[in-house]
Amino acid sequence: QSNSFLVPTSAERNGDFSQTTRNGQMQVIVDPLTRQPFPGNIIPQNRISPVGQKLINYMPKPTTEVDNGSPNFSMTDLLPNSAYQFTTKVDHNFNDSIAMSGFVLRQVTHEANSNYNPENKFVGASYQLDRTINTYVLNNTYVLNSSTVLTLRAGYNKFNDNYNLPYDFDAAALWNNPAYTGALSDTNRFPSLTITGYKGTGFTSRQANGYYQYGGNGTLSRLAGSHNLKVGGDYRIIGVKSLNYGTSTGTFTFSGLYSNNPVADLLLGYPQSGNVPLNTEVDGYVNYASIYAQDDWRINDNFTVNYGCAR
Repeated sequence: QSNSFLVPTSAERNGDFSQTTRNGQMQVIVDPLTRQPFPGNIIPQNRISPVGQKLINYMPKPTTEVDNGSPNFSMTDLLPNSAYQFTTKVDHNFNDSIAMSGFVLRQVTHEANSNYNPENKFVGASYQLDRTINTYVLNNTYVLNSSTVLTLRAGYNKFNDNYNLPYDFDAAALWNNPAYTGALSDTNRFPSLTITGYKGTGFTSRQANGYYQYGGNGTLSRLAGSHNLKVGGDYRIIGVKSLNYGTSTGTFTFSGLYSNNPVADLLLGYPQSGNVPLNTEVDGYVNYASIYAQDDWRINDNFTVNYGCAR
């Protein structure tokens, strides 16, 4: 996949906006404290936020050192996707009266998304969707006598549907503030930045979702003259265990509200807005149970009545 973006120039990374233009005119950078233009359209080094400087240095470097509001960075990214699945079924007859079968399925898929940062891939914005399905089923058949059969089944299914972060990043080193980073639910991601008009950062929200179901059921069948009687029951637990980390190291918006340029706002450390989610894991499930009785009454060769009840 190919795309083009506007990213900060090397001069802008150091606070120099003397060559930054819009509609052919220099875009004036003002001091948020005095509302007066910075001399030479250059932010003094003692006014640059250390965190803002680190954040901007992780961004991709421009293809052309020009910022006139148009894209100055282009890149083509390859998306490696993969998947595999295998199934196995085993049948075994212990004797004429007892038989057993087992079934196993496993499916794994990996779906990558585009990442337009050739040097610092942990910046994003991208994600990978990893899905794993595991299914196990065990069936038993017991022929109790010439007219009665008991069947029992137990099974387990787990479907992991996860948005994972493919690259590690320690946000604690970014802020160097243990009081702040210690309160975060997960520091292993780059912050999400919206920089109006420029390429943003941050991976899609990390999620760990596991949908599960397990239980068992049984049926007793009996032939009695023209009747085929069945009684049985089913019990399952159906649930999901989920933890949505969200943008766990914060999401911040820089719009140029304070200095007249979003990148300058970032360098100065003036976000327009920001928030940090604190989420906990949820394990929600339901217990499902049912019983039933049924009769297939064959009155003659051309007429059969089926009736029963369930709860």
